[in-house]
Amino acid sequence: MGGQRTRLEPGQVAGLLDRIVDTVADPIFVKDEEHRWIVVNDAFCDFMGQPREAILGKSDFDFFPRSEAETFWRKDEEVFASGEVNINEEPFTDAGGRTHTIITKKAVFTDDHGARILVGVIRDVTDLKDVQRALERAHADLERRVEQRTREVEDTQARLRQAQKMEAVGQLTGGIAHDFNNLLAVVMGNLEMMLRRHGAHDGMRRLAVPALEATRRGATLTQRLLAFSRQQTLKPRPTDVRDLVDSMLELLRRALGEAIAIEVDGGVGPRVAAVDATQLETAILNLAINARDAMPRGGTLRIRVDAVELRDRGSLEGLAPGRYVLLEVADSGQGMAPGVLERVFEPFFTTKGDEQGSGLGLSMVYGFIRQSRGHVSASSSPGRGTVFRVLLPEVPDRPGSAPPRAAGGSDVPIGQRERILVVEDDPAVRSMTVALLRSLGYEVSEAATQGDALDRLEEMEELHLLLTDVVLAGGGRGDHVAAAVELQRPGVPVLFMSGYAHDVLGERARGRDFRLLTKPFQLHQLARAVRAVLDGD
Repeated sequence: MGGQRTRLEPGQVAGLLDRIVDTVADPIFVKDEEHRWIVVNDAFCDFMGQPREAILGKSDFDFFPRSEAETFWRKDEEVFASGEVNINEEPFTDAGGRTHTIITKKAVFTDDHGARILVGVIRDVTDLKDVQRALERAHADLERRVEQRTREVEDTQARLRQAQKMEAVGQLTGGIAHDFNNLLAVVMGNLEMMLRRHGAHDGMRRLAVPALEATRRGATLTQRLLAFSRQQTLKPRPTDVRDLVDSMLELLRRALGEAIAIEVDGGVGPRVAAVDATQLETAILNLAINARDAMPRGGTLRIRVDAVELRDRGSLEGLAPGRYVLLEVADSGQGMAPGVLERVFEPFFTTKGDEQGSGLGLSMVYGFIRQSRGHVSASSSPGRGTVFRVLLPEVPDRPGSAPPRAAGGSDVPIGQRERILVVEDDPAVRSMTVALLRSLGYEVSEAATQGDALDRLEEMEELHLLLTDVVLAGGGRGDHVAAAVELQRPGVPVLFMSGYAHDVLGERARGRDFRLLTKPFQLHQLARAVRAVLDGD
């Protein structure tokens, strides 16, 4: 049996409608023809930040800035005039002064007495608009970043091709240098042994001394080649820049060719800077080669060494007042336009063809000079040549004395029958090293591999020093041998030897103060290195 419907009295219906309207989440209002609020729901009161009694009977002009109130009034009038439903997006300022974006839907109704009323429903879309604007900004930013990233990828691909060339050259140079240094070590060591044993024979000296000098020049050339493919920890020492330039003239003449004349203005007296001499040689060579490429039909390279004094801290970026050694390298070449000049030290920037330059030479010079607390700059104009000016802090110290003589003499320290284990996988280098050590008065055992070294270690009753190559045949490593010695014979010192600067010692070795002897080495270098490690110097 169906239930009976309850009949509500008109007053009850009105009260029910009021409660229904109050439960709606969106603000709802009713205005009379005078634009005064006559009905508002709870959501509208919350939206306005006012109680109901403070709103009823009031108009927009009682709560909003005049410009907003006039806008609301005008749009209400349009709805009254047309009688059509109207939807508007409008600004709205709340009681706290915050501006909202609202969408208002308005319609006109006529009550039982013929009076017209305006009913409005408000939807606050401020957060939605904020999100929309944020998305638009994000989209625009994404497009900008994609465009920028595309350009970066294209630039990176071009640089990658250059870097791959440099990496290939570096790997090839390193491999050749490793083998070449081993060959030079054998030749150099045996020549020194000959001079040590038969140096009194004039005929022997006439043949051996030039050959030994040639091996030294070969070793120097190899180190210069390696400098282009490795990063070195700088070892600044007082260096006479004038003497260094003079010592490089033969190398520069070979590098530049006969079509380019070299003029040097060395002045008088030493010009000493605290700098890594090997890296400075490389920097000068880079500047000279850059000048050569700017003079394809020949010309003149001028090198000047002098001293300058800076009195103003702001005269050159990053340089404190004081005395500096000036190294100036100038060419009579084709020069550079301003746009090229301002980018001349940028990595990978080059005006040469794809097959002619990496674009790294001058950036290497810039980085080294800046790391040495100096400054480098360039001036140029088309057809007027280019001048590079290098400033390095001058020091009062005089450069060290000349290196000791290669063979014989009292400056070669002698051993005291200490027992040394030599680990070297190259038979010729191992044989030469063992012979040199024995000639110096040491007792020597030898091993070719990591396994052999561990076997010898078990057999030896006494061990005073481990002398081992860094990289051994069959995947062996000198730092592993050093670790075994440290475990079985605590306190025994280790001296590593290597012909290639990219040989990297293991973490265990890097954690201690190990010495490294660079191959090829001369007799006095081996003798002093061994003695220094044994004596704890």
